Amino acid sequence: MPSPVRRPGPVAAAVPVPSPSRVRGPWGVAVSIAWVILAFASEAPLRDAAAALGLPGGRWAAGWAGGWPAALDRLALWGSILLVVVLAVRLTDVPLREYFAWRRPRLADVALAAGFVLTLYGGLVALTLLAGTADVHAGGTGRTPPGAGPLAVALAWAPTVLLAPVVEETVFRGFLWHGIARRHGAAAALAGTSVVFAAFHWGYWMRAGGVDLLSVAHYIVMGGVLGMFRLASGSSVVPMVAHAMANGALAAFPVVVVALA
Repeated sequence: MPSPVRRPGPVAAAVPVPSPSRVRGPWGVAVSIAWVILAFASEAPLRDAAAALGLPGGRWAAGWAGGWPAALDRLALWGSILLVVVLAVRLTDVPLREYFAWRRPRLADVALAAGFVLTLYGGLVALTLLAGTADVHAGGTGRTPPGAGPLAVALAWAPTVLLAPVVEETVFRGFLWHGIARRHGAAAALAGTSVVFAAFHWGYWMRAGGVDLLSVAHYIVMGGVLGMFRLASGSSVVPMVAHAMANGALAAFPVVVVALA
């Protein structure tokens, strides 16, 4: 009796082989920090190039006098940081929006962050007035001279109020957070990004070769607060809003104190 003819089964679909030039998931902690260092180090060559072209150098320069050239210079400096971390993410298989946590936040989370910042700086204004230490110079905000027009003020403070919060929160509460949390959890990401955030603001707490410990603590706590907003909302947009409002409140602080004194 002839043996039955076996029909060929369905051909299994080919499994795509990942390219060896791309990593599958987010970068690890050490490599993520190395990318962040590279991103901020990219400012120096760009600043040198801007100086060679005769543009005002440095994102913290008093660029109001330079008008639009100075504003574009600082935009390029912040843009260089963002481009480096974008490149880092593009070398992975994780979408940019997911890696950076660019998610639309809930209105309640934004309102909570805004209320916290307004309450904090409102309290600082009240304490300053009650303590009788309202000796802030009324002529300007420290970056613009007395009598500066609205455009000059906007150009002077735009990097601090808009560019810095967007780029820094993308880098710290987006890119670095993802790299830490994927392997060590959200609590480690909260602590790690707070410390690294403070470390990258060393120019503010290094005073004449010494370390201002109070300023270090300030940046660690500030990083922790922004991290809590990131943790609660699942979005880096909420700490962006809080960061922008805090920087704007800091800029307006002397003006408000003098006006109310």
